[in-house]
Amino acid sequence: MADTETLEPTDEDAQRAELEQLRQFKQQAEQAQAREQIIGKVSEASGIPATLLNYLPTDADEDTLNAFAHALDQFAHPKPQGMPNQGMQPNITPNATLHDMQNALFHN
Repeated sequence: MADTETLEPTDEDAQRAELEQLRQFKQQAEQAQAREQIIGKVSEASGIPATLLNYLPTDADEDTLNAFAHALDQFAHPKPQGMPNQGMQPNITPNATLHDMQNALFHN
C-alpha cells in the first residue's frame, strides 16, 4: 500500500506542473508580443498591412518578413519598365512631321 501512495501525484507535484504550464504560457505570450512588434515595424516601414504579414510562419525572422513585404509590394505595385530609348534625344530635323518625331521617339 505504501507503493501506491508514492505513485499518486502530491500537491507539490501538481503545483510544479501548474508552474511549468504558466512558464510555457508566459514564454509563448512573450514570443507572440515580440513577433507583433517586428510585424508592426515591418508593416510601418513597407506599407504592407500587418494582417498580410501574419500569414507567414511564426518562426519567420525580421529579414524574412522584410523580403516578403518587398515581394508583395512589387506584386501589388509593379514598377514601370520605361520606354525604349527613354532619355535619348531624337535624331530628327526641325522640319520633321509629327509622324517622323513619333517614329524617332518610339521605334528603334
